[in-house]
Amino acid sequence: MRIEYLLISTGIFEKKFDFSNKNTLIFSNENSVGKTTLLRIILYSLGFKIPGTKLFPIEKYKYKTQIITDTGREIILIRESINYIVRKEKKQQDDLETYCLPDQLDQLHSILFNTEDVNILDNILGTFYLDQEKGWTLLNRGVVIGSIHFNLEEFIQGLSGRDCSELKREEIALEKELGKYEQISNFTKYKEAIEKADGSLLAENSDDDLNSQIDLKQIELNYAKKELSRIDSVLKSNKQFRSFINEMKLMVKTPQGEIVRVTTDNLLDFNDSLDYLIAKRGIQALTVKKLASTIDHLKAIKKQKDTSFFTVESISDAFDEMVQKFPYGYVKIEQIKDSLKKQLKQVRDQISERTMYNNEVVTSLYGNVIKYAEELGIGNGNTMQLNYLFTSNLKVLSGAILHKTVFAFRLAYILEVKRLLGVKLPIIMDSPTGKEVNATNVELMINILNRDFSEHQIIIASIYDYNIPELKKIELKDHLLEW
Repeated sequence: MRIEYLLISTGIFEKKFDFSNKNTLIFSNENSVGKTTLLRIILYSLGFKIPGTKLFPIEKYKYKTQIITDTGREIILIRESINYIVRKEKKQQDDLETYCLPDQLDQLHSILFNTEDVNILDNILGTFYLDQEKGWTLLNRGVVIGSIHFNLEEFIQGLSGRDCSELKREEIALEKELGKYEQISNFTKYKEAIEKADGSLLAENSDDDLNSQIDLKQIELNYAKKELSRIDSVLKSNKQFRSFINEMKLMVKTPQGEIVRVTTDNLLDFNDSLDYLIAKRGIQALTVKKLASTIDHLKAIKKQKDTSFFTVESISDAFDEMVQKFPYGYVKIEQIKDSLKKQLKQVRDQISERTMYNNEVVTSLYGNVIKYAEELGIGNGNTMQLNYLFTSNLKVLSGAILHKTVFAFRLAYILEVKRLLGVKLPIIMDSPTGKEVNATNVELMINILNRDFSEHQIIIASIYDYNIPELKKIELKDHLLEW
């Protein structure tokens, strides 16, 4: 597939960008003049849900793009809205087809990419477009750009005709169910927090329940007050006894004949008993205070229930009451979550097995990845086993190695599309000279493109020049649209 030109218009103003059938470099001496925006507009004009850039609201303009498919059809796409796109054949000027987006995007793309397989069409952008923000870190699954994702397993299933739709539905259902229990888990954590904070407050709180709770707590409070009063009485008696002892000025004679005056200080265990009573009184006073607070809280709930409207506080209390009625605890919910996770892992293992087992698409992809990995100096068949195609451990890859690994993977995807669908995808790259990628690495990448992808249209946006044959340059100076 080749992109012939892109026409951007607004009102009476329009600007046309013609692209080479071979290689095009969108170039500028400075950043932030519209290179990335132009690449995104190309994709947007093909119907993809592409976000604009900060300085360019992509949906405010009108676009016309002419492409030539690998089946030889000359197609003009007109996009004047985010909600639809119009297709017309160049040889049939009166034949217009309107596609509502995003619902009918696959119908349009089935013509452009010569396949009706949804798994391929949903992942096709992740094969040939490398965005400067996400693209050079996207290996086999993740975000391509905006809300568009790529999943290698789905892509392989589409290319190889492996039907995993039932398992995928089961996976989605389990993911949804697990998501619910994640929320319930938070719910039960809050329930436990309430129970710890208000352990004396029972869950049921109808009017009769509230009255019973208030009566029960009042009985407990009365008993606690009596106990507090008794302790105070004992302490008072001890105080009186202390005064009595001191006033009596009693004298005792020790076995050694020594005469000693009796005081509360030399009475055995008198002070220890007093300290115990004081400590006990403190605990009992705290019990009285807590019971009184609980009764006030219950009375406040009852008062709120008797009113005809809810305040913010009463809604919060009502929610707490509802939470406390929930019959399951945190431990039970965690057990269910663990069971769901095991089921989900089993389903995903089945999907992987069905995708990978005895699949020549996987073998072909792996062979091309290893071929380019060796050429780029990032690995070989010993360091990158077959299951490396599906690795999620990217943390071990440094900037330059990850950059080149992503490049090798994408080239393998593009070759597989060409082999199985007969479609020579364009290769669209934004800023291939990334961080930690030196001139030598870039030269290796360009050499591969020159040698193995000369039949593909290549469009690169960069502030750097590249040694690519038959290169057309589109130079942007101050900004993208210089009318």
